[in-house]
Amino acid sequence: MAVSSAEFARCDARSETFAQQIRLLVLRGILVLIVAGSQIGMLIVAGIYVQQGRLEDMVTPEAVTGVIAIALALLVVRIHPRVDLKDAVFPWLLAFLVYASVSELVRPDLRLGNVSTFISIAAFYLIGRTVGSNVVRREGVRIPVTSVLLAIYVCWYMAMLVFMVRGDLGFYGVLPYSNLARLQFTEGFRATEIAIHVGFQLPVLLYVLLNVRSAAQRITAILLLVCATVFVIATASVAALMAIAIVLLVFLFARIGLSMRTLAIATAASVIVGIGLISVFKDGILAATQAKVEDYEAGEGARAFIYAELAGYILTEPLGIGKGRFVENNTLSWSDKSVFPHQNFLGIGAELGVPAMILFFCFAVSGFVVLARRAWSKSQLIPREVKMVAAVGLAMFVFQQFRGLFQDTWTFRETYFWLGLSVGATAFMKGNRKPTEEGSP
Repeated sequence: MAVSSAEFARCDARSETFAQQIRLLVLRGILVLIVAGSQIGMLIVAGIYVQQGRLEDMVTPEAVTGVIAIALALLVVRIHPRVDLKDAVFPWLLAFLVYASVSELVRPDLRLGNVSTFISIAAFYLIGRTVGSNVVRREGVRIPVTSVLLAIYVCWYMAMLVFMVRGDLGFYGVLPYSNLARLQFTEGFRATEIAIHVGFQLPVLLYVLLNVRSAAQRITAILLLVCATVFVIATASVAALMAIAIVLLVFLFARIGLSMRTLAIATAASVIVGIGLISVFKDGILAATQAKVEDYEAGEGARAFIYAELAGYILTEPLGIGKGRFVENNTLSWSDKSVFPHQNFLGIGAELGVPAMILFFCFAVSGFVVLARRAWSKSQLIPREVKMVAAVGLAMFVFQQFRGLFQDTWTFRETYFWLGLSVGATAFMKGNRKPTEEGSP
C-alpha cells in the first residue's frame, strides 16, 4: 500500500516535534544541573573542608556536574552558524579565554587544568545562551523550573542550618579590630565567601517575587529573601550589603526604567539605608575601618599589600606569571595562610597578563551595557518579561563583579551561565515584536 508524500510530511513533523520536546526537556534539566552543581556543590565542598581543612586541589561537584551538562548539551544541540544572533558579549569573552588559554599553553610549567577552566567558562556561557534562546524564549521569555530552583535554595539553607546545629557553622569569625562576630565555618569557607553564593540566589528570588503568579512560590521567595539577607548581615560584610543594594537597584530600574529622576531617588534611598546600617553597627564598622587604615597587616587590611604586589607583577611581568601562581610566588611571608589575589582585575593582570586584563574589562563592560540597555529601557516596545529576565542576568553579573573588587569571583562558572541565558533570551528583540521561535544553535 502506497504512502502519500503528505503522510510522510506529517510523520516527519511529529518526529521533529517529539525531538524538539526532548531537547527542551534536556535543556531544562541542564539548567537545574548547573544551579544544583554550584549551590549544592558548595555545601559538599564545605563539608569536606570542615573535616579535612581547605584543599587547594580537588575535583569539585560543580566541575563534575559541569562536565555532565556539557556532554548533554552536545547530545541535544545542533551546532551550525547563526546569522541572526545578536551577541556583542561573547566575542570579548572568547577573546579573553583564547588569549588566556594560549598564554597558559606556552608557559614552561604547563597546567592543563587551567586551560580546562577557560574552556568550561566558554561552555557554560554558550549553554546558558542556548537555554535562553530555546527554552526561555519559547516559554514567553520566562525563566523555567522556578519551583525547582526554589527547592534547591531551600535545601541550601536547610543544610546551612544543619551545619550550625552541628557546630561547623557559627559566629567564629570577627571583623578585625571590632566587636562584630562574623558567620563562617570552622574551616574552609570564610564569611565573605558565603555571600558570593547568596549573590546567585537573590536575583532569582526577586524574579519569582515580581514575575511569578504562584502564591506558594512567592511566599517561598519572600522567606528565602529574608534568610539571604540575614545570612549576609551575619557575615558583617559591608561590601556584600552594598552588593545586595545594587541588586535591588537593578530590579527597581527594570520595573520603572532608568532616568535621572529615578537614579537620584534611588541614590538618596541608598544613602538613607546606608546611614541606618552604619548607625546600627557603627562601633564595629568604624573600628574595623580605622584599623585597616592604620595597620594594613591586620586582618582584611592585608589586601593593601596584596594589591601592591599584584600591581608590581603587572609592571614587571606584563604577560603574567600564570593562573594560580600568585599564591605560590607572593612575598607576603608574614602570613601563615595561602594568599590569593582578592581582586578580579588586578589578579587577572598579574596572573594572565595585561592583555587578558584589558580583554576581561571589555567583556565586563559589554555584558553590563548589553543587559542594562534591555533591562533598564523605558521604551514600551520592550516587554516587561524581557526586562525581568535581563535583570536577572544583569543583577548576578553586577553582584559578582562588584564582589570581584574585593574577592576572586571571575572563575565562578554559574555567573557565565546566567549571563549567557539572559543574553540568549533577549538578544532577538526588535521593536515591539516578540521573539520568533528559534531552532538550536
